[in-house]
Amino acid sequence: MRPLNLALATTLLVANLAASPRAWPATPCGQPVAPIQSVAPIQSVAPMLYLTSVDDARSLEVSQGSQIQLTLSENASTGYRWSLASLDPTLLELVSEQPQTSPSDTGQALGQSQPVGSPGQVVYVFKALRPGLTELTLKNWRSWEGDGSIINRFQVSLHIHAKSGSQGGVQPNLPARSDAPTK
Repeated sequence: MRPLNLALATTLLVANLAASPRAWPATPCGQPVAPIQSVAPIQSVAPMLYLTSVDDARSLEVSQGSQIQLTLSENASTGYRWSLASLDPTLLELVSEQPQTSPSDTGQALGQSQPVGSPGQVVYVFKALRPGLTELTLKNWRSWEGDGSIINRFQVSLHIHAKSGSQGGVQPNLPARSDAPTK
């Protein structure tokens, strides 16, 4: 049996359909081609709100189901890590927390650990579960030293509103940041 030439098979299929739209075409092997009954709908992706330290103390509106990605700089190698200080689990779900280190010119290339004091960041992803008002607060500290070691805080107020048709998404209450990407 000869290998199937895709271009030839496509041409034959189109010609067969054009000649007789009611007849179902056959493959080159003579097997009938069944019609497509239905196609699964495309799943929509939840809108994502991207936050950094410049968003500290902002008030924001998000739709139920939206995700919030928060990226904060930290020096985890010195023991200072960001951690949640307050989160209402009935309104916000912590989806993921992922520390990231900045690769150095030599350390990462050789598979070695970062030197103490090397910068890094942590990326949190939250999901807005249901409508309501809440605050998300984090603190940068050495957990074993207690609250006296806190060197920084991050806090945003969130108004989570119900999904509304095609509106959805994220709506800041304050003017857009000057460093925000334009559409």
